[in-house]
Amino acid sequence: MLKVSALLPGALLLALSTVAQADGFGVGLHAGLMGPGVDGFYRLNDKLVARLSYNSYDYDYDTQEEDVDYDATYTFDNAQLGLDWYPGAGGFRVSTALVANSNELNLHAIPKGGAFDLNDTTYAGTEVKDLRANVGYPSTAAYLGLGWGNPVGKDKGLGVTFDIGAFYMGEPEVSQQVVCGTTVRCAQLKSDAEADRRKLEDELSDFPFWPLVQLGLTYQF
Repeated sequence: MLKVSALLPGALLLALSTVAQADGFGVGLHAGLMGPGVDGFYRLNDKLVARLSYNSYDYDYDTQEEDVDYDATYTFDNAQLGLDWYPGAGGFRVSTALVANSNELNLHAIPKGGAFDLNDTTYAGTEVKDLRANVGYPSTAAYLGLGWGNPVGKDKGLGVTFDIGAFYMGEPEVSQQVVCGTTVRCAQLKSDAEADRRKLEDELSDFPFWPLVQLGLTYQF
């Protein structure tokens, strides 16, 4: 999958530097459930603000169960082209965005002994040499949320924003790689692992949304 991070930083910096002196332009930094990121804002009129945002963050989570090490890496890598609508004179707004999405989850199970349970079948840790899985999503997603704070309002200088909403990520695709260890049940092990992969894909399909809670610091030129 082509990473958004391979293309966006240069393009975003070029866009920001081009319009940095324009009236009604602001920049920002934010942090939230999608990790840290940068923003560019441009006031279209008193009610509408165009927004370009970019997030990039890797979150590693390691745990151990029954002598099996589990390594997980959540990668948040996405760019958003959005529109903020301010229905009143204050800072309350409704936000929507089209998202170029490269978010994914990588899992790696490393047996140190103990046992694996795959499709309700128990395998000794030595029977599984390596087990990896990847959860990927469609390259295009959508965002809808509410927010407070207008980074390109009447007052220039520093400001604070707060956002809460959800991304519609779509149905995920789960891929998996299994390497057999010292077992005569290799074909059955791979079949059970594939059954678990399909179950995981079906379960994740019931949750196509990713919540967002985000706090930002902005500056208007």
